[in-house]
Amino acid sequence: MKLVSVEVDHFKNILKSGTVAIQSDVTCVVGKNESGKTAFLQALHRFNPAQPNVNFNAQRQYPAWLEKQHRRQKNLDEHCPVACTFELEKSDLEPVEEALGRGVLKNTTITISRTYGNEFRWDAEINEPSVVAHIASGLLTGGPTPTSVDDLNKLIETLGSSTHADEAQTAADRTLASNLADARTKALGECPSIGERFWDLLLPRLPQFFYFDDYSQLPASVKIRQLLDKKRGT
Repeated sequence: MKLVSVEVDHFKNILKSGTVAIQSDVTCVVGKNESGKTAFLQALHRFNPAQPNVNFNAQRQYPAWLEKQHRRQKNLDEHCPVACTFELEKSDLEPVEEALGRGVLKNTTITISRTYGNEFRWDAEINEPSVVAHIASGLLTGGPTPTSVDDLNKLIETLGSSTHADEAQTAADRTLASNLADARTKALGECPSIGERFWDLLLPRLPQFFYFDDYSQLPASVKIRQLLDKKRGT
């Protein structure tokens, strides 16, 4: 997943950063002292920190002069102080398409936010009819294919409880219901919706962030030849 833009909203001294584009190689944040550079990076770090015990906390990090006023108006834990937009790469799409079929996403860009309550929220355009068609592929050979998981669930329930004068037809319907249910479980696992299954597949691939504000100083110049001649580990 490639980070392509970040937006910070009501975090420390930042009210709204606007959309900040992230370059493909190096992005340098430049600004006056106390202009919010550090706050911006700290918000990004808290989006998905590599270190434990690094979280958002509205009481400590929501702009102090607005915190009490806004807390009376809304639940600050539901507010998203940071939103990151990612471009999904081939390696990200492969496990998703293996489970849910090709064309599961209408585009490969996804925006993911994190709340002050430290919950993720995401926005992606999922092609539900395509996923349902993938689940039912090779099983429904006649009649219209369901276009939503709800319709598929209803069809499975109807087929599973159907009764015909012809016992063979009854058995065929119930076998089809069982096969469709197995295909649904294979695609969605224990998730009740395509969206939740998509998120379960994507979450382990979400980039983690490090933040550090101290580093060792190097000498003003380094002789490359001496560095190359040094034995490894010395």
